[in-house]
Amino acid sequence: MVSATQQSISAQAAGKEIDPKNIIVLTSKPELNLTSANLQLATIKAGDNLFSKAFELAGSDKSLLIQVDESFSDRFSRLVFLKEISSKQTLTLFLF
Repeated sequence: MVSATQQSISAQAAGKEIDPKNIIVLTSKPELNLTSANLQLATIKAGDNLFSKAFELAGSDKSLLIQVDESFSDRFSRLVFLKEISSKQTLTLFLF
């Protein structure tokens, strides 16, 4: 089994820094440098079942940038459980 340990993370959207606690990364790659050109976009909308939709998207064989609706702010941090079950060679990046 391969695992990665996050040492640091930073991200910007529309020129604004994103708080690291609002970012969850699933990958086994040792280092990441991302642009919008190498990711497909997906969303988890208000009214979706957060955990079933996140589980579905995390199982994709594509590299995804997933924007999670603010209505899930109180449950977003619980998505870290996906790190325990993921052994992805691709990347899934959740942003709130």
